[in-house]
Amino acid sequence: MVPSTKNDRPRIVPLSPKARLALRKLIGRRETGLILNMIGNVIRLRLHKMGVPSAHAWRHGWAVQALRNGVSETSVRAAAGWSSGAMVARLKTLEQENARSRRLLAEKEFDNDMLRMVVAKEKW
Repeated sequence: MVPSTKNDRPRIVPLSPKARLALRKLIGRRETGLILNMIGNVIRLRLHKMGVPSAHAWRHGWAVQALRNGVSETSVRAAAGWSSGAMVARLKTLEQENARSRRLLAEKEFDNDMLRMVVAKEKW
């Protein structure tokens, strides 16, 4: 559980068994305090310096994968800490647009492959 978030509401964050074990090792016996002794801005700057996507990008990526894998919108919204379904709806819309773009690209590549086969057959 995250006892305090940016909107001052506690949130339960699901973690894999591997992540829980790593976190327990990192925290040790401490009951309170920052895990990495860093505030959010320092974490953001370090991630940026390493060329790693932001924590928000990771959360959005997780949410999209969860939705793709059949996790309910309500569960995704709760786990991500969003108070309304607006962000989930936005992510679903973006995912649908991306899926359409991927499908159109695949169709175009198929058409190009077919054209190459016709041209190659005519050369025989």
